[in-house]
Amino acid sequence: MTTFLVYNKRTGERICEAADLKDAQMMVDFDPNQREIRKSTKVIPDQVVEVSFTQLPNDKQFKAQKILPDREAVPFQP
Repeated sequence: MTTFLVYNKRTGERICEAADLKDAQMMVDFDPNQREIRKSTKVIPDQVVEVSFTQLPNDKQFKAQKILPDREAVPFQP
């Protein structure tokens, strides 16, 4: 996965990391004379997390709603 790093040219401090070039460019546009974009190709390993859950006996949930086709729908009037 490619990420884009925005650095301060003078101090070398990393300002942010963006997954999209447009987002990184937006950060540079705030101060174009002092910021630069560097492309990073670091590998971010995928993670799968198994999460178990327990459903409580009186778990309150909304009942399923009936979605009407457009021809049967009526505008809401309070």
